[in-house]
Amino acid sequence: MPATVNFHRLTTYKNLLKDGYMYSLSGFDITRCNQNCRLSGSLLLIRFSDSTRLDELTEQVIPIPDSDLKKH
Repeated sequence: MPATVNFHRLTTYKNLLKDGYMYSLSGFDITRCNQNCRLSGSLLLIRFSDSTRLDELTEQVIPIPDSDLKKH
């Protein structure tokens, strides 16, 4: 599922997110994707809020093949 971070929250989350890592999220909103600007086939997206918390997962719960990461 895609996620978006509002421009005003970029400085809060920019240094916390690393390419290829997995995170546990809490305190986020779920909303419908704009049908004209969808980045994936998902109808829903995660929207970060002021209460969003990220915890980096040290062990992958479900391995994601490298080929899937390179498509996006």
